[in-house]
Amino acid sequence: MNLSVIDFSEFYFMSIQGMAVPSRREGKFVVIVHEPEQAFYLVLYPTPSARSRFLHANLVDRFCNRYAKLRGVYNDSRDHFEILDPGWHVGGGGFFVLDEERKTLQLNGTSRAYGRADLEALKPRLGSLPDMLGYQIELARG
Repeated sequence: MNLSVIDFSEFYFMSIQGMAVPSRREGKFVVIVHEPEQAFYLVLYPTPSARSRFLHANLVDRFCNRYAKLRGVYNDSRDHFEILDPGWHVGGGGFFVLDEERKTLQLNGTSRAYGRADLEALKPRLGSLPDMLGYQIELARG
């Protein structure tokens, strides 16, 4: 299994908010899976609060259009974005808190649109990524 972390923090803070990326940030995440290559992408997007109007579906759309160049479509209520390219799907989502000073990454919760991600399966790989070395990976329910 290959795992990559795609963090949209720089894009969000520098391009949208016009400010430096804070060392502590929180937001939403999704896990996107490319089955043929057994590749997993943990995609992080900071939001002002967990109740932000930025939906997990918007995060999937952002990944598809800005990062992977995948085709997809929103449902009628625009709260679910389906990836149309074969072999790709969303493997769940939730919320994150990343604290660079404390070297912690907390992942928890469930996406209403995509369900709960299997974080236990990703945790060993996540802790061995170069950008995550020395980080405490904390998984929580709720």
